[in-house]
Amino acid sequence: IHHKSTIFAYDDDGKSFYCTLCANTDTVVVCDNADCPR
Repeated sequence: IHHKSTIFAYDDDGKSFYCTLCANTDTVVVCDNADCPR
């Protein structure tokens, strides 16, 4: 497994800019829960 070094910054709404699993900013598949922070 190769981990990318990045800053996992969270916005005021608690959502993350990067994928918290792979640190990618490419196409991210999210769940249907609007309150999900991932």
